[in-house]
Amino acid sequence: MRKIRCIIIAIGFMALSCWAIVSVAASGGDAMELHIVYVHDPLLPAISDNDLEMIIDEALVTYNTKFQAKSFSIVNEGRIDVQDFFNTYLDKESPQYRRSVSERIDIFGENNPNMYVKDVVRFFKANKWKPWDIQKFLKDYYTAEELAEMKTYPALAKATLPVYFEKVKKLTELRQPDGRPYLEQGKDYNSYMNWTLVMAAQDKYDVIICNTLIVYDVATQPWPHAALRFAKVGGSSFVSPRRPVFDGRTIMINLFEMLCSDEYFQSQYTAYNLTQMDWNRIIGSYIMAHEMGHMVYLIPDLYDIPRGCIMDSSEESMNYYTGWKNMQDNPDPCPQLQPWVAAREQVFKADALYRSGKYDDAVAVYKNAAKATPELLDENIYGAYMALLAYKQALCYKAKGDAAAASAKIKKAKYLLREYYTDVDDYYNEEFKTYVENLVNGL
Repeated sequence: MRKIRCIIIAIGFMALSCWAIVSVAASGGDAMELHIVYVHDPLLPAISDNDLEMIIDEALVTYNTKFQAKSFSIVNEGRIDVQDFFNTYLDKESPQYRRSVSERIDIFGENNPNMYVKDVVRFFKANKWKPWDIQKFLKDYYTAEELAEMKTYPALAKATLPVYFEKVKKLTELRQPDGRPYLEQGKDYNSYMNWTLVMAAQDKYDVIICNTLIVYDVATQPWPHAALRFAKVGGSSFVSPRRPVFDGRTIMINLFEMLCSDEYFQSQYTAYNLTQMDWNRIIGSYIMAHEMGHMVYLIPDLYDIPRGCIMDSSEESMNYYTGWKNMQDNPDPCPQLQPWVAAREQVFKADALYRSGKYDDAVAVYKNAAKATPELLDENIYGAYMALLAYKQALCYKAKGDAAAASAKIKKAKYLLREYYTDVDDYYNEEFKTYVENLVNGL
């Protein structure tokens, strides 16, 4: 069985102190500090500090409006060279890296689509997508008659993979205005798989903004809005267990498409005459605020909600400008997102009760949150997330001296982890499962 994600969590992160619940309410109490850094590729066009500030401001305004949440206190961590960032956090001697090498695609070589079909079928099933939601992303590559025959996940997987690999190949052929390729072998930061490893290891940042081209090199998890768009990453949520504010969740925002002048990317925007200020608004309010929805509320990418919703990832939203325009025309909060928001806010409330010593009240609210949490979460982490909530209840019982109740909750957490691992067929998002498992074992 191929693993869709490698184990990327080092045991050492337990030094964070597994005894404390450190996440902060997103809509109440003091503004939480959000540490943001710009990771810069000096070989590609840059962005000014003023533009970065505008992107962040736009993101916060949209986030506050769409989720009815209070703002964050921004800590600007400055700029870091992308190679220095990877030199610091990418450990090529680690078993996690060695394992990942065998699981990623060969960006510059030949890949056999057929070897990934079974994994892609499992991936489509796990996300519970309707066939026509995926078909929409394939409409430019197959005839209407061919699409009509794609009624099953195996058929859709077999149709998706060749298109994805062709898009990866196209990225390797693109050239900068001076003739240099955008992608070169040996640049570790062009691999999304490497970014998952780096983000798991880094311990300083909640939001990464970068300008480099990142190839989506995970064929077993072909999110249609990434794999079937340009096979590159425009933004992503990650597991970063050394950043505990959102229970080990962080995000990355990519500026490459905004800054790149290549016709392959820009032809879809020619009619709109977009200025730098327009792009700042689009990246901030449409891309970054969307990723914040993943990070804070664990809302997945959704393909079957009304256009204009901040978490809409349907084929109709793939043009960043028209997707942003739809959202501007529909500024109100999305009612369809409220189950995720309400459930996560309960957890933030329970965390605050725990920190104030109201352990019985915290347990009650954690239980309510668990009942209210939708089964479909970002990265399909429902089972591990339920284990995390059981673990938090165990902390409450431990703090009040009830060892028996704490032990019972830990037992439940371990059971949930085992069930989670079985439910996802022993392959899905193993890093989050490992993160929670280390917490539970640490207690």
